[in-house]
Amino acid sequence: MSGNALQNNVDKYVMTSYYLNTYNEVAGTNNYLYNKNAIEKERLEKRLNRLHSVLLKMKQEFMLKQRAIQDYNFGINVLQTFVITVSTILIILTLMYQERVSVRTTGVIVGSVIAVFIVIVVFIALGNNTRHQDNWNKYYFGPMPTA
Repeated sequence: MSGNALQNNVDKYVMTSYYLNTYNEVAGTNNYLYNKNAIEKERLEKRLNRLHSVLLKMKQEFMLKQRAIQDYNFGINVLQTFVITVSTILIILTLMYQERVSVRTTGVIVGSVIAVFIVIVVFIALGNNTRHQDNWNKYYFGPMPTA
């Protein structure tokens, strides 16, 4: 019997040692995976932050280019209005020199054309200013992705 009990104790010891060794290997593997996962998570968070930074920079560049285009269009609109105004004044002055329109009427018409020109330029400027109130949540931007 004692040989059998001794053999049982040895078998239990071997099994316990095997289970303990397996447990240590699993714990070591879990610790390794946990550390690797933490490192990978940190790396991905840094990459996400860089992507957010690039995205915000692209949005800002887009808005600045859009504003430059709007300023260019503002200048074109004012220039078109100016050319039309000058053309109208020159036509009226030509009619005056041909004595088809009196000097007093020419003065009134030229003054009216200049006043209309000023009003149109003011409206163009007001319209241009409202476009410069940029909003980061415009429909083509959408919300920023969350981490």
